[in-house]
Amino acid sequence: MISAAIDNDVLFKAACYGLLEDLLSQVPVDPGNCCVLGSAVFVISRMLVKGGGCANPEGAGQLLDAFFDTAQKLEPTDEELKFAAELELEAQKSAVNLDGGESLLVAIVLVRELDYLITGDKRAVLALSALRELIGPLLALNGKMICLEMLFARLLDTSCDESIRDAVCAEPDVDRALKICFCCGNPSAGCDQWKEGLVSYINALEKAAPGLLAN
Repeated sequence: MISAAIDNDVLFKAACYGLLEDLLSQVPVDPGNCCVLGSAVFVISRMLVKGGGCANPEGAGQLLDAFFDTAQKLEPTDEELKFAAELELEAQKSAVNLDGGESLLVAIVLVRELDYLITGDKRAVLALSALRELIGPLLALNGKMICLEMLFARLLDTSCDESIRDAVCAEPDVDRALKICFCCGNPSAGCDQWKEGLVSYINALEKAAPGLLAN
């Protein structure tokens, strides 16, 4: 039974860091119950071709190829496409950032009553928080969103391995917030400081979009 949807941003960044399997193992569902959009294969391939800040696109591509070989891929239904279009229209009216892929995943999570949406897009979280006041069904998204920083925090709880920090700092252009959280400009910083940075980011996001993030 599918219970979590993963967005392209998480897949791209986790693969660039070389931590795709490690991070996805921190999603609180059975790995076989995670899904991606059917278009993810092509969208992320284009992202790698363009670079997207990834210093090792070939290595990232290999990890993604292995993941997509077994990943469950979903195509949106007409109902979900209609709901996604409504979300995008309201986002445009409200001048908030919500891209097409994220709106489709939100629609799938809500229509199919999935447990979680795993996202690497902070702007999408903030946009969805603002849109809750306009689109009632979005209230059902409360407690269902897990950001990339939460996956890293959970990974550090299992192992504060220096290799995790090294993986992030080796890819300084992939995600600015994670570069800061892992103190990439301060080699002497330890695990406690990495965790502090991640918790600070997560708390700030929770404050900006109250109720959306999972516990």
